[in-house]
Amino acid sequence: AAYALVGASESLADWLADHPEADPEKTATRMMNVAWLGAGQLLNGVTWRPSER
Repeated sequence: AAYALVGASESLADWLADHPEADPEKTATRMMNVAWLGAGQLLNGVTWRPSER
């Protein structure tokens, strides 16, 4: 999970470098929401599974 978060953060930093009009604080807040809300769901035992067809 740590490698995925680091990779996502690095990719987001690269994206920000290419999009100077973007708000870095807003973008960082989105990344933190993904990390914290996602971790919270996992700690509560919530997982995603593809639907069975």
